[in-house]
Amino acid sequence: MYIAVFAVVTAVAFSMFYQYLSHSRRLQVMAADVLQVMKAGEQWRQDLRQAVGPLQLETNAQEQALQVPQARGKITYLFSLGSIWRIENEPADPRLLVPHVKASRMVADPRQVVSAWKWELELQPSSRKAKLRPLFTFLVAVPKEVVP
Repeated sequence: MYIAVFAVVTAVAFSMFYQYLSHSRRLQVMAADVLQVMKAGEQWRQDLRQAVGPLQLETNAQEQALQVPQARGKITYLFSLGSIWRIENEPADPRLLVPHVKASRMVADPRQVVSAWKWELELQPSSRKAKLRPLFTFLVAVPKEVVP
């Protein structure tokens, strides 16, 4: 009888340990994704603040591209095939900023003295059981002359 009780307790303990381990790994992946998105959002804000001319937004059914003129050339943020890419001075190689993107939308938000740009970014959930939607919103204000 003691052996049977010991086997049941051990089986329950191992089950809980592996469940904890699985959740821990998923949490690490989610934290890495959040960090990657935050870095991409800060890079986007910095690039928009350094714009020297009007920004150009091109949108079609599958892609969205925001072209940001800089003193050293042009930077393009491209949402295509479920990823966000940053292209500096085309035809340079694009740099992958954020993979596994479900949706991305950049929009101009004109105001009286400045113009704001908003970037909404939603990641693919890490599992079907996810209770939180990985949705991020970045906002930056730029001078009026940088808006089309």
